[in-house]
Amino acid sequence: MKNITLNLFLFLITATVMGQNSLEVQYDVITNISHLYKKPLEF
Repeated sequence: MKNITLNLFLFLITATVMGQNSLEVQYDVITNISHLYKKPLEF
């Protein structure tokens, strides 16, 4: 179940980056998601 949730977050990150080509927005989203999982995400 957690993998499905993670995939959804990755999809939202992709949509955000595509909609707003802003590195600051991308960084904020990734940082917030990482904090939810208590670990850094690897890309």
